[in-house]
Amino acid sequence: MPKLPIFRLRTSEPPSRPDLRYYKPVLAFSDLQLGVDNLRYDVLLGKRIAADLRFHLARYICRFGEVESLLDMEVPNATLMKFTGAATNTSQLRKSGPADLKTALLSIHQAILTRAKAEGNPSIDLLGRLAVLKFIRTELQAQFARILEQCRTKSKSLEGFRQAKMMQTQELVTSFQVGKKIIIRRAGQEVFRVLREIEKETLARRMMIFFPT
Repeated sequence: MPKLPIFRLRTSEPPSRPDLRYYKPVLAFSDLQLGVDNLRYDVLLGKRIAADLRFHLARYICRFGEVESLLDMEVPNATLMKFTGAATNTSQLRKSGPADLKTALLSIHQAILTRAKAEGNPSIDLLGRLAVLKFIRTELQAQFARILEQCRTKSKSLEGFRQAKMMQTQELVTSFQVGKKIIIRRAGQEVFRVLREIEKETLARRMMIFFPT
């Protein structure tokens, strides 16, 4: 029976080290005017598209945070905050599906690309895309804070009214607050999934037509 090579002698040559290099992403813009501070570019999203995006971000946070039932609960003499001017309750939030978010994102990106084509500058398209991404990242945090405050207000309104229900809602609010990172990450993943879809289906093709390489 042959012997198994359990022990082996080390070679005198040391193992080769991987060639590690440092890369720093750089975004180059051309023919764009700086903003009022002469350091950054000023980008302003329209009020309507901003309200629509806030609406959908709030809806995803409610869904993944599992607080829709709490926000739909009717309590007497409860003064509650609203998400935005576009959304008044979670029933309306649930009626709107991902296709609506897809339409909103597609419309703003098409508008950005159309302006870039009109001015013959692809940097406008890149700057617009970055502005939308920055808005989404910022609003995810803002909408979570608003919904958390609304949940706290709803739970507090049950004091002295339904003791058992109040304790249940307090646990739900605590769970929602503790799971902040997970909830925001899942909501962001859903939004960026829609962004990838419109990129593959529409934007990439239009970009090649408008700015052929």
